[in-house]
Amino acid sequence: MIRDDYLDEKINSMIQGRGVIISIEKKNRYNRDSRLIIIPAGLKKYNLKIKYYIFLNDKTSISMLAENMTLEFKGQFMNYTPVNIKRNEYIFDIVLESGAVLVER
Repeated sequence: MIRDDYLDEKINSMIQGRGVIISIEKKNRYNRDSRLIIIPAGLKKYNLKIKYYIFLNDKTSISMLAENMTLEFKGQFMNYTPVNIKRNEYIFDIVLESGAVLVER
């Protein structure tokens, strides 16, 4: 429960992250009409799995995004949902403030 206490303190703060877009959906939540589902890399060594649900409205940005793109983002941490009772898998709800697609070379 220590992890949950830490996350409770971070609600409404700004969070930055990077991951691969696995889904782009129409979902109305937090007064936003679209949701990206993003999986970050590099958390296996911590035995932790996180999915970011990124909520946004900008139709221009959505039209430039596609599955399997890497997105670096910054946004407001709205909520978290534990996925299992071990509490090593979470879904983080983020309202997007800014984001950039990373171009792979």
